Amino acid sequence: MPKKSLFLFQKRFKLIVIALLLLAICYYYRYPIYHWGYQQFGFLNYDIPTLHFHTEPEYVLTIKRQREKSLNEGWITTDKRDLVPTKIDLDGRIIQAQYRLKGDYIEHALQEKCSYRVEAADTVFGKLKFSLHKPIRRNNLNEFFWQFACAKEGLIRLDYDLVQLSVNEDNFGLYALEEHFGHNFCSRRNLSGFVLRFEEKEYWNQKISFQPMSSRKSFESAAIDSYSTPTIKKNAALWKEHEVIIAKLHLWRAGIIPLTSVFDPYKLATYFALADLCSGHHALVWHNLRFYYRPETGLLEPIAYDGDLFGTIESPVFASENRSSGWHFSSRCLGNKSFETIYKKELARIADNQYLHDLLRDFKGEQLKYENILQWEYPSYSFNANFLINNVQTIQSNLIH
Repeated sequence: MPKKSLFLFQKRFKLIVIALLLLAICYYYRYPIYHWGYQQFGFLNYDIPTLHFHTEPEYVLTIKRQREKSLNEGWITTDKRDLVPTKIDLDGRIIQAQYRLKGDYIEHALQEKCSYRVEAADTVFGKLKFSLHKPIRRNNLNEFFWQFACAKEGLIRLDYDLVQLSVNEDNFGLYALEEHFGHNFCSRRNLSGFVLRFEEKEYWNQKISFQPMSSRKSFESAAIDSYSTPTIKKNAALWKEHEVIIAKLHLWRAGIIPLTSVFDPYKLATYFALADLCSGHHALVWHNLRFYYRPETGLLEPIAYDGDLFGTIESPVFASENRSSGWHFSSRCLGNKSFETIYKKELARIADNQYLHDLLRDFKGEQLKYENILQWEYPSYSFNANFLINNVQTIQSNLIH
């Protein structure tokens, strides 16, 4: 081969090798490069607050061991005893806190970007207790829509937002920050009551030990407890109401007293109807329910929590064939004919094309904001409302029949 041709061949070969190396580097660092470009060239229209966790190496190791244990067992079994200390740097404000793995199902710990429960000594965006999980764990914008829809109907909602998380030198990108039921949950809303739940620990312990009690029996035997019980005890009058409403909830569950003696039937009916419209039946599973006790009425009302909206419903709750054996709380509620009448009336109002059109229109501002932020990490993501449109048709068809 002539020297000139050999020189040209070698030059081209070097250029090809350099180009391939650059492509490989770009592919390896494609997400950081994309993040940088998305931000630098003005595609990201909103500031994303960052939580910096400064955690001692020994406690980082503890979290890793929690994850390894969970992966080996197939479940996440952490509780308060597993909290480890950290310091949260929030724009230069240092907040003492504790955190641990959270979640029940192993999906929360399959990757190094795990889900966490955090308890802070001082408020973080107004919250003392909150959860951090990947946005996909609650189907991205769907959970924002669930909280928005419930709030529009006057139900109590949780604060739900997007943040960035770093632990020491490791940046884990976007997380959904979900308010939990900390000591100040009611006070920051100027509410004078408290939050109740069906205790689910025994239910999960049985599942993990492969000796599961039926879900129905678990519901019927589950303890009923409040958040921030020590705080409630300090108020003698409120503590008395606390004991009375828990006793009533036990009696209702046993079928001794009617639903209207315990729950606000109109707010509960609205919650059921929204769960149908939004594919939020997950929120009606007994161990996902949270209730606010309102002293002014002496009744419980649902708090919008863990909608996990996904797909199109097969049928609304009242028409579901598995209602008697699956959704035990819902089945008990719909055993009350007056409540079922209120619920169907609410469903006819909410499962309406104009109602959905107006709701999506009002949600548009939130949708555009959080789509823009989510696309910083998930470029192809966009909110798709087709499941809601399909649900309206399904519900209307069932109401006619």
